[in-house]
Amino acid sequence: MPGKNDTRVVKSFCRMCSSCCGIDAHVAGGKLVRATPCRVRKIGE
Repeated sequence: MPGKNDTRVVKSFCRMCSSCCGIDAHVAGGKLVRATPCRVRKIGE
C-alpha cells in the first residue's frame, strides 16, 4: 500500500487554450505538487 507521501503521475490535459496539450500531473498525498508537459502528446508546441 503506497504511503501518503508517495508521488504518482496522472495523465491529464491543459484547458488554457483549444489545443488541450497533454500534461503529467505529479500528485503526492492527494495534492498536485508539479505539472510537466507530456512528452508523448505534444500538440501545442
